[in-house]
Amino acid sequence: MTRQISIVITSSGEGTLSAEGLGTFPCLANAETLYPANVNNSGVEGEEKFPLLYSNELDANIQWAILLGWEYGLFIHAGPDNLKENDGPTGGNIQLSAGNAEQLYGWMDESVQISITKET
Repeated sequence: MTRQISIVITSSGEGTLSAEGLGTFPCLANAETLYPANVNNSGVEGEEKFPLLYSNELDANIQWAILLGWEYGLFIHAGPDNLKENDGPTGGNIQLSAGNAEQLYGWMDESVQISITKET
């Protein structure tokens, strides 16, 4: 059985990420970004999740990166999970606090279905 992650993004970019059996965490995204509605991630380290990954776009390493599809170039990763700490919405990736991102990363040890919706 495939595990489920549900991400809900508000019009401000703040939102929640709920992982089946793990819990619900605050997250930060960008309400203007076109996210895929449904993504399958194999949970395989080095293929679709990375403990540390260099981002050309950010010119920085991102930690606990979980792929939302290579065609989108988007990830869930560690970073400020609210507008105030991030000085606004993200550039497009979905951010969780470092501790929550690490927990989610460790929880993803098998295939996961990720759904992303926006509140209007």
